[in-house]
Amino acid sequence: QWYQRRVPITAGIGSIKKLQGESVTMVTGIEESKGEIKKLKAKILELESDLETSKKSYSDQKEQYNQLYSLYTEVQVKAETYKDEAQSCQKLLETYQNSSEDERQHLAKKGGVRILHMKHNPYQNHLDKEMTRVKEENKKLKSHLESVDNASLVTQLEHCQQKLVESESTLKKTHKIFQTKFKEFKEAISHLFGYSIKCPDDHQYSLLSNFAESSNHTIVFVKEGKSFQLLENDYTKTIEMQCHLSKLSQHQSIPLFLADVTSDLFHRQTIIT
Repeated sequence: QWYQRRVPITAGIGSIKKLQGESVTMVTGIEESKGEIKKLKAKILELESDLETSKKSYSDQKEQYNQLYSLYTEVQVKAETYKDEAQSCQKLLETYQNSSEDERQHLAKKGGVRILHMKHNPYQNHLDKEMTRVKEENKKLKSHLESVDNASLVTQLEHCQQKLVESESTLKKTHKIFQTKFKEFKEAISHLFGYSIKCPDDHQYSLLSNFAESSNHTIVFVKEGKSFQLLENDYTKTIEMQCHLSKLSQHQSIPLFLADVTSDLFHRQTIIT
């Protein structure tokens, strides 16, 4: 009979070790997924910063282009005006040149007009140079604006966002599997060792026997380094627990102490039943 009871317990311990291994693997996977998500978020922030910089540069260049185009339009209007005036003066000069001496004297006396025609007008040369410069600036600016390509940045950003969504989905699935496995692990401990375990605080473990008479009859241990210390509460102050605690002080074995408590509670319930 002793051998028959020992075999299921041994198999249960093997299952617990297997569940422990799977839990460690899942925790590692969750940490790796968190790290990957952190990297992807940093990459997305970097790409968003680059995209904002490109947008600002594009906006500034567009404004500069509009200013130059406005100047170019203004110069064109002035050039057309000066061209019309030059043509009018040219016609007047031709009329003057084709007229007779008497007619010229009559025009001079009548209007007091003297016409000076310059073969190489320096103002016209300056205007032509300014027009050429504005056209070149306009051409360069158009070429630069066409070379600015934000499509690649947008594509990279969308790709990273998609990877982030996939990683978060994987993390949620892994977390759900971990919760399921951890629940199975706690149930296995409860069935095999007779205690349900909770963690009310960091490094604290609250144990409740399956044969406890009240949900307040918890045994709390706190981890200090590599050892565990029993925390005193109302339940540990009872006479029954003081007897078990004396054995704990004597043998310095927590498993033996918990087994003794389980055996005592089991026999009490059997007697009551």
